[in-house]
Amino acid sequence: MAPATHMPLRRRRQPTQRRLFQLALLTGLGLVSLERPAAAQMQPMPVRAEEERHPGLWGKSAMGGQLGPWFSSNLTSSSPDLQLTVNSTAFYMEFFYQPRLSSIANLDLSAGAVSRGETRIETSTESSYGTATIYPIGFGLRLAPFAKSLTSPIQPILRFGASLLVGTEQFEAALRYPDGTYYGTSIRSRWAPGFYGAAGFAWVLGEKFALTGCVKYQYARFSKDLFGAKDYSGVQVLFGGMYLYRPTPHRGFNH
Repeated sequence: MAPATHMPLRRRRQPTQRRLFQLALLTGLGLVSLERPAAAQMQPMPVRAEEERHPGLWGKSAMGGQLGPWFSSNLTSSSPDLQLTVNSTAFYMEFFYQPRLSSIANLDLSAGAVSRGETRIETSTESSYGTATIYPIGFGLRLAPFAKSLTSPIQPILRFGASLLVGTEQFEAALRYPDGTYYGTSIRSRWAPGFYGAAGFAWVLGEKFALTGCVKYQYARFSKDLFGAKDYSGVQVLFGGMYLYRPTPHRGFNH
């Protein structure tokens, strides 16, 4: 009887370190490929692209004009010996340019004019009549604080800033003396610092046009008489329109 031979038992191969590393690498790549679309969806929309989705005032520059009455309640004679006849309400007109600073803020550059109409001055020795004209030049800010959140075409706006006031007077005078009456013509000018503040609305009618309205206070007091009066401050009630446009972005400018 032949002796029994013993066959060696084969051991089951264990995964090598190389195969384990490859398996881990493939698993990681699969997780990255699954997470990449979600991460792309979480990226915020660029400011410029978000502004272009809003048809109102948000992120736009503007230029336009307004007109309406200017009520000067403090328009009185600067001297008790002087009798002043003047209209306390006059017609005012202004033009403005509002370049974009940010999504809700613009510079507010304006220039306007108001004529007080025919003004008369009477004293014991003088009779004069003529006109006084004031030119306010404004430099300030315009804010549209709810331009992003409001979906209504009517959007509130605020305006405020400093003013340079230029006033001119042109009149003809009759000076009475014991030996007779003398006639003459005079043109003079004054200037003074001032300020303004306004609250109003813009009614956006489309991508590039809006109607405007506001109540505006203009401080306009001169240190010397401007045709018999110093304080021309008052309230303006203005209506008008403006052209809207989106400025061309500069390279590297995203705000």
